[in-house]
Amino acid sequence: MKARSISMAKLVDIKKSISSMALSTKENLDNEKPKTAISETKQNYTPQDNIRPSDLHTFIKSLKDGVDYGTLPKVNHAVLFKAGALKILKFLGLKHTPQLIEKTIDVPNGFLGYTVMVTITDSKDTVIHKHLGSANTLESKFSKKGFGADNTILAVATKRAIVGSVKDIIANSDFKKDVASK
Repeated sequence: MKARSISMAKLVDIKKSISSMALSTKENLDNEKPKTAISETKQNYTPQDNIRPSDLHTFIKSLKDGVDYGTLPKVNHAVLFKAGALKILKFLGLKHTPQLIEKTIDVPNGFLGYTVMVTITDSKDTVIHKHLGSANTLESKFSKKGFGADNTILAVATKRAIVGSVKDIIANSDFKKDVASK
């Protein structure tokens, strides 16, 4: 795993650094020869096995508040939780594979950060979508735990990539016309 030192531990600087890492990683992904059915550009995901938008809409309405979606502190609307995102992927017949893209460690400043890419594939292992997620010790929920939150930070980065993928797939698919938010 790659270690990287960041000299100034200001939140703004760290966010810029993480954003530039994510952008350069995204540029590398975009430069790959795509064998995908969807990308973050204009391609659409066409559901397998004759799943209609109304089927997904009905399925989403069956998700449980507080388990699959819900509200978070300081957020004024319901958000999709990892459990709900995984259920939607399973309903659509899609699989996810997380991959660690970067681990940043700056011991003198107590900084630890992860960037994870999740690749979504269909039943034929065709890549449908790739999405990045990140988390780090400068976030208020981890700032006092420091390096002790290592596994939790990695799990949160992975969760963010999974949930982001599901939201992107639905937004860039034929489902977007029919699926209303709960």
